[in-house]
Amino acid sequence: MAWYIDTMDAPAGYAFATKRMPDLEGDRTLADNADTFFIEAPHFVAERVSSRAIAFGATRGRFQAGLYQGASEVSFPSLSAVSEFVRRCYGSGGGADEGGPGTPVGPGPNEPQPDRPRLSAWRAPSGERPEREQTDPVRTLEGAFGSFQEQVQARHEELASIEPSSFLELTAQPTERYGEDSALRLARAALRLILEVNLIPEAADPEQRWAIDESGRRLYACISRMGLWVPIYRLLEADQQAFGLAKGAVGWNLINLFEHIVGRTRDELTVVHLLGLKLFAGREDLSIYENIISRSRYSFDYHMGIFSETFHVGVALDRFADISHIVIPAVLIPEEYRPRQVAPTLRNLIAFACNSPTKIPANFRQEVCETLLFGACYLNGSTGSNHFMNHSVPYDIPNFASSESQLANIHRMVTAAMAWLKTSFPTCAFSPALESIIADTASLKKKI
Repeated sequence: MAWYIDTMDAPAGYAFATKRMPDLEGDRTLADNADTFFIEAPHFVAERVSSRAIAFGATRGRFQAGLYQGASEVSFPSLSAVSEFVRRCYGSGGGADEGGPGTPVGPGPNEPQPDRPRLSAWRAPSGERPEREQTDPVRTLEGAFGSFQEQVQARHEELASIEPSSFLELTAQPTERYGEDSALRLARAALRLILEVNLIPEAADPEQRWAIDESGRRLYACISRMGLWVPIYRLLEADQQAFGLAKGAVGWNLINLFEHIVGRTRDELTVVHLLGLKLFAGREDLSIYENIISRSRYSFDYHMGIFSETFHVGVALDRFADISHIVIPAVLIPEEYRPRQVAPTLRNLIAFACNSPTKIPANFRQEVCETLLFGACYLNGSTGSNHFMNHSVPYDIPNFASSESQLANIHRMVTAAMAWLKTSFPTCAFSPALESIIADTASLKKKI
């Protein structure tokens, strides 16, 4: 005998399972004196129920009867494998969650245009040594996704894995090298998200205009809390293609206005300042930007103080709400698994990537891993740190570029994020058919 699902509601994370023969539709379904267990979100700890009739009674609601592959019931080698399957179905459904009010409208049913700006492939810092690949967290994540894909393909003829395994292996890393690589990876992810907010089309509806600006402001707070403006500056210094994209996002009108009022500054520093200003102020007329710059000579003390008072940065910290409003490039999640009415967000990506790794677009795996790391760092960063309120940093960005304390902060943040991702990744590689069922829960969520 094996374990079989009697009934389940995959999007809700509920299931009843029994160790039995594959006889769900047989005459002896209720006659057998079998132990039946109930599995539910969010803990997915199986609990024995007094009667199997409870499971079948659930089909009067939204529960489906059994789990089938073709005409055959799907079997599982253990109750823990059933729990893992239900957990990942539930988590994968989060890829299509449409969030709450204030999420920008999505790009529509068609794929986004292929000519959208895209950062060039990762180029490691100069002086690279082969062993440095081991200090790159994104390479580690890419390796975990590749290992998982291989195990899924190896089980092509099996219904489920026999033994749980860990796909994300972590080792202690040296602070300096790990911090440097991590900082640039997070800067790339941050810039990618800034570009995406900037590319959302103008909306006539006032609520949608507010939603777009709110997405930018939450991203601004997120980047500031994580202390990533310095790494973004370093990225623009080192990568001319990224610098060009950043200038395009700011726009020459705003760059010229800033330089006219403040005076000529280093181009990279100007662009970093203005990227923050655009996220903070939203899509306003140039006269609004002129007023802000003129009143403060673009003092970051003024800028940060207004933001802190208005948006409670470092006071009301709701990380989950933030990632539910920060939009991502739609191509990072396949079209059939995205939200139907709104733009996909960082929350959708985390849910989908951690539960349906085999469906991640192969040609966007690096971008997915960088963005996933960014989201995990924000969710797991120290609640006590608020780099946003460190007013000296923006003035002295060039001097802070090699700060040991900055690298140590990022090292700690990434280490915590990778440990969290390890617990969030799959613990069982199922057959390709079952992996598709897990991913399809996102599609079911769109229909409910």
